[in-house]
Amino acid sequence: MRKITLILTVLACSLFVIFTLTGCNTSATKTGSLIDWQSIPVDPDFILDIYNYTEGSLENNSSTDERAAYVGCDNLPDPIPSTPDYFDGSVWTITNDVQTRANEVYISENFGILEQPISLRNGTNTVVAVVLNTDGSGYKRTEAWTINGTFSNPLYRAQLTWDTPDNDVDLHLVRNDTWDDSNHCYYYNDTILDMAELDYDDTDGWGPENMSLEETAPSGNYKIIVKYFYGEVTVNATVDIFDQNDAVVSTHTHQFTTDDICVDDDAPEATDWIVTTLLVP
Repeated sequence: MRKITLILTVLACSLFVIFTLTGCNTSATKTGSLIDWQSIPVDPDFILDIYNYTEGSLENNSSTDERAAYVGCDNLPDPIPSTPDYFDGSVWTITNDVQTRANEVYISENFGILEQPISLRNGTNTVVAVVLNTDGSGYKRTEAWTINGTFSNPLYRAQLTWDTPDNDVDLHLVRNDTWDDSNHCYYYNDTILDMAELDYDDTDGWGPENMSLEETAPSGNYKIIVKYFYGEVTVNATVDIFDQNDAVVSTHTHQFTTDDICVDDDAPEATDWIVTTLLVP
């Protein structure tokens, strides 16, 4: 099954959206050390909107039993407001110390972001959005919100990120080399009951995508596979494997070229990146 990828060319802009989760010990980052967001002044008009499709909007200090959530922000404070219809810089997310690019849009006569995915963890999650100047220094931020995850962590979680915008890299999980709907979890078959779940299909660059292998998964060999679905540039991809304590147990990297773009996304191909195999006894 092929998906339709819509590539939206957006205005270049300078926003960092940072999602940090307390109690996590991973330190992998895409753009260096984490930003000291607590030292950046708060803009009271710059407000978070955190939501999922099951429960709707989540409030500050609320709880959720959903692992995946999305962030939207409106009224982005523009470091250089003298240039109308242009927001200077770039949009990023940090989840569990992994910084990834987000995309910005022009909304109702101001700048914002729509449906930026974040992956929540069991326990306390701190979420904050930050705007940086064009030189990378802090400009303004939102109030920091706390969201409490009330679910159990999966047996393993694979998190995919990559280093380019406007392209589509996909995370797959395949049990016992069987590419059918009962054993192959990916964007078109994103939940297999009691086995695996993909939280989000990022189609416009950077990631993250998170694949959870559930504690109730049947015994077998589970391959984590990445396909380059769409793009016009070389892509450097990273997959971090987390254990049930949400600690990174391995990190894997791979470079795709445009020659590696997949033809069939629901069958094995020579251009697939087979990241690792997870064993469930």
